[in-house]
Amino acid sequence: QARLGCRSRAITQGHRIMVMRSHCHQPDLAGLEALRQRERLPTTAQQEDPEKIQVQLCFKTCSPESQPIYGKSQPLV
Repeated sequence: QARLGCRSRAITQGHRIMVMRSHCHQPDLAGLEALRQRERLPTTAQQEDPEKIQVQLCFKTCSPESQPIYGKSQPLV
């Protein structure tokens, strides 16, 4: 991802922001929304099984077409 190599820097003081170095990429809106959703999870939910949380997030964020894939158990081949 661009964020890993981006060296952008800014200083915030209250509502003031001073940009020292701009971003070298376009905003990753999907990544930002995923980060916001992870931050909104209660701390007890973050301690649960990560796979269970991933399925719960999928039901909240995935398109309806992809939800049955995660909702049914698949036979092992």
